[in-house]
Amino acid sequence: RRAEPAPADTGGPVVRLDAADTLWGVERDGRSHAELERSAGGVGLRFTLASAADFVPFAALDATTTIPPGSTGIAFRGRAERPMRLSVQIRVVTAGEGKRWQRSIYLDERDRDIVIPFAQMTAVGALASGPPDVPNIRTILWVADTVNAAPGSSGRFLLDQVRSFSPRAPTPLSPMSSR
Repeated sequence: RRAEPAPADTGGPVVRLDAADTLWGVERDGRSHAELERSAGGVGLRFTLASAADFVPFAALDATTTIPPGSTGIAFRGRAERPMRLSVQIRVVTAGEGKRWQRSIYLDERDRDIVIPFAQMTAVGALASGPPDVPNIRTILWVADTVNAAPGSSGRFLLDQVRSFSPRAPTPLSPMSSR
């Protein structure tokens, strides 16, 4: 049995991604459907994956943004209209598809607070290796694809309180008093 990692230190500076910002968008293959949704409760995605078996269908909610220096992860509150698994990915722009790191998450009808330290993300594809290249992250994606869902499936998820986080600053040592 693997030991659970220590909880991430999220007590430092936080940078929120507001649901009303123009940084939100969608990505999808040419046959799947993806629709950005905004509400007082946050930002989300309604999707239907293509049912074609000759390629890999996907639909993704994306946030095009830079991650502040010193950030060590992302966090958000999420829920879905039915139980589903998504891949949360970070992407560094390069020629072509870009470098990606990912982590799988589970959402259902209950609000869930999700904390993802960058150090716990896994490199995806041949271009990425090692830990995430945090200073060069340009996109955060919440991806529905056939890794976690059947072709032709559909769903909807909503995110709120999306933010990057940093550890709290170390407490300075107080000088020893002399007696």
